[in-house]
Amino acid sequence: MVDKLQSVSTAVLAKTNNAGKSADADSDSQKGIFKNLNIDQFGMSSDARKKVTLANAQFELNYQVFKSMNSSQGFETTHETFSFKGSYEFLQQASGAETVTSDTSAPGETAAEELSEQDQLTQLQEYFSPQNTARRILDVATSFFGVSETGQGEGNTEQARRKFADFIGSAINEGFRQARGILGELPEDINAGIDKTHSLVFAGLEDFVKNGIDPEKSRPGGVFEKIAAYREEASTRQAYVSSSSSAVSYNSNGEMQTNPLETTKVSTRG
Repeated sequence: MVDKLQSVSTAVLAKTNNAGKSADADSDSQKGIFKNLNIDQFGMSSDARKKVTLANAQFELNYQVFKSMNSSQGFETTHETFSFKGSYEFLQQASGAETVTSDTSAPGETAAEELSEQDQLTQLQEYFSPQNTARRILDVATSFFGVSETGQGEGNTEQARRKFADFIGSAINEGFRQARGILGELPEDINAGIDKTHSLVFAGLEDFVKNGIDPEKSRPGGVFEKIAAYREEASTRQAYVSSSSSAVSYNSNGEMQTNPLETTKVSTRG
């Protein structure tokens, strides 16, 4: 599916050569959200623009909440911005989803022939739906419980889960606040989608408090193990980048020396 979604951006960019001036923006709020995508030059239809706007907004929301939750646990998140392919791959990996692979086309069909551009944009919209965005956020949030101070010190009890949910819920709310600040004024339907995502996330946290974690998620090879593996890989990668770009300073003898930054590690807060 990734290749198909990526082909949307290729097709849209190709239109730049023939489209000339695009249609007027649907609203000032849409112009604001499009400013970092340069989408006005693509000549997209109103429906396509709406789907890309939704995907961009939900990605930013998803990313900022991940970033806030990771920060609450002492973990630094890699810098990511929205793109058709990159955003999908980052969220797939960071939320422990299955490995991304290309769909197999039917005999005699190419990926471009199998799905139209509108079909591909619809798939993108579905991936960033409130339900799917909330699920990714909840998986990452609850994956921290087992390594948290509360989870390890107080056990898997409803009281401990409540304490942790209150802690991680504050980080989630901060992520929503950061995302709204970045996105600014939004079209009413997209704003409603963010509100729905928020409601679904906190309904999921309440379910976590009352019923605990689905054993399927914490089994060997399950989503929690994949999330942890991604965090470890990202931490190692960041440590390498930090050591490769060490700060330069001089000692008391005037000799140049490098000062590698400390490796970021996941804490057990909460």
